Amino acid sequence: MNFAPATLRFVQSFRSILIGGLLACALFSLQAKPAVISASGELDLTPYLEVLPVQGHVLAFKDIQNQNYTGEFRGGYAYQPGFGFGKGQVWARFEVDTRTEILVESANPWIDTVDLYCSTGNTWSHEVSGDIYPFAMRRVPHRNVVLTIPGGPGPAMCYIAYTTGGTIQIPLTLWSKEQFHRKSMLEYGVIGLYFGGMIVLLLYNFFIYITTYVRPYIYYCMYIAGIILTFLVYDGLALQLSPLGGIWLSNQGLAFVTAWALMCAVQFSRAYLESKRTFPEFDIWLRCVALFLLVSPSLYFIKPGLAYMLIGWTWPIAMVSCLILAIVAAKRGIKHSKFFLLGWSAKSISSVLVALWNAALIPTEQSMQYAYQAATVFEGLIFAFGLARMRHAVRDMELQLRSVARRLMRVREEERATISQEVGEEFAQDLAALRLALSNPDNSGAAALVEETIGKMRAVSIALRPSALDNLGLASALRAESVRLLRNSGLNHVITIPDENILLGRAPTVAAFRIYQEALRNILQHARARQIKTSAVQTESDFTLKITDDGIGIPVEAQNAHTSSGLQEMLLWANEYNGSLQIESRLKKGTTITLILPRQF
Repeated sequence: MNFAPATLRFVQSFRSILIGGLLACALFSLQAKPAVISASGELDLTPYLEVLPVQGHVLAFKDIQNQNYTGEFRGGYAYQPGFGFGKGQVWARFEVDTRTEILVESANPWIDTVDLYCSTGNTWSHEVSGDIYPFAMRRVPHRNVVLTIPGGPGPAMCYIAYTTGGTIQIPLTLWSKEQFHRKSMLEYGVIGLYFGGMIVLLLYNFFIYITTYVRPYIYYCMYIAGIILTFLVYDGLALQLSPLGGIWLSNQGLAFVTAWALMCAVQFSRAYLESKRTFPEFDIWLRCVALFLLVSPSLYFIKPGLAYMLIGWTWPIAMVSCLILAIVAAKRGIKHSKFFLLGWSAKSISSVLVALWNAALIPTEQSMQYAYQAATVFEGLIFAFGLARMRHAVRDMELQLRSVARRLMRVREEERATISQEVGEEFAQDLAALRLALSNPDNSGAAALVEETIGKMRAVSIALRPSALDNLGLASALRAESVRLLRNSGLNHVITIPDENILLGRAPTVAAFRIYQEALRNILQHARARQIKTSAVQTESDFTLKITDDGIGIPVEAQNAHTSSGLQEMLLWANEYNGSLQIESRLKKGTTITLILPRQF
């Protein structure tokens, strides 16, 4: 008898039974088990949730109990479920095994309506909350929506419905009453530290403003006030702290608060980064953005969705625009712009992450909201340090102006004395000799004396203002000045200046010439150099002049101190016309002075 076919059939049958049993066990293990709160009094409900997003309409609880929808719930979430914008309603269900009354917290206070249905024997209990209801209706007074699950002899099935016009996340946590009380005390303490710190920043900088009247400070205070109002709404505290206006502020007022904070940020960036001086064309664009943010919330009374959409699209435009302005300001030598760049970059990165989180494009984590608030604290502190640096820079500039004013008075008197000596002594002697020569019958030597006197007058005129600067342009004036100053110095001078006409305005042309003149004088008096190299380049937007020597260099203290009048005068000439002057010097390695002036001023 051949047992092979029977054995084969037995093995196949056994394998089928084994596979079927394993699949059944797997399916049984995948079924949602009742959530049991741990001894710690806290349980994240994410692994126990089954979720049903509803698109285009709203379902009632009796519809959810219909068999057509019961099988549509899906679970197996590794992160807190998030559904972004556009979902009018999301249902979630879970099973809880508890003998005592416990709490379920939904850690997103900006949801319009949250309905909780729990089975208690043959009946269903119902509790509703949300930011469209008065805070006094809440059984548990908390900034988040906290609902009650009654205890019972067996597992209870719970359904929770989120209905809102904004973004939907489902961060649900089970709490024992004792543990929730301890957690709330700690949470409100941390939130109090956050808002307390922000209020201290606001009051401190407002006090500085009323004592100094430096304009960026008032925009900073307005911006910090906007951040405080925004997070009062996002943290659910507006509804709790303002029973009368909290509902309006948490819903309709959110557009006004968000637009106000962003508008103040734009105005602060304009004042702090001096956009009108450093980037006048871009300053016009930022003014338009700020004006649009000021008036766009009024569209809420006509079409709320349009107002939110416009503010939402303006937000990234304003963020990127301020970032571009900070980069340009840093390139143009505004030192305190680095503080803005650091703080604004941190705020921008955190804002992008929160936007992706709200749109459910990255895993939903409640810590993201706290990270965003931490970024605003960091930003506020960095901006405060930057404002202090700017205030010190203004104070240093005032000291420099006083020092330069004293130097100009001294130089003016010295020039008057020099001109008086040349005119009063040399010209008087020449004219006396000319009179004697003319008194001779043959006028011998008169012509030579006239030529000599004319030459001396021309030298005085060139020293006061070279005629080449007006007649031949900046390039020729720079060459002529280098020849005049370095003629008898013994220095090797390599000058590379284009023959084409340098197109600068009249006033910036004078500034470039005076800076070059002062640089050559400083080299002759202090550098002990053997060689000087001068180069000039013009582009479509800028004119760059570079003077390099191989002398002994400038000590660091001389570069930063107020005693170096020549360097201060050069810096003031450059700043007057939105330019920048960079001085790079190393002891015994020489010095390089780089002047950059915009061609359009």
